[in-house]
Amino acid sequence: MTESSASPNPYVGPVTFTYADRDRYFGREREARDLLSLVIAERLTLFYAQSGAGKSSLLNTRLIPALRE
Repeated sequence: MTESSASPNPYVGPVTFTYADRDRYFGREREARDLLSLVIAERLTLFYAQSGAGKSSLLNTRLIPALRE
């Protein structure tokens, strides 16, 4: 397959998804909904996990767009 005929890969690998990638980010809807509820309800929300778990991608593609609405 040549580069011009190949369709874009929806999996970006070990790279953080950005706000612009939000249409290609799949899954974690429940986690995003729960996190959004906490952020709205609490004065302070601590969001932590191991490195590479997808924290930044979840924030960039789900939480930030939801807060902008």
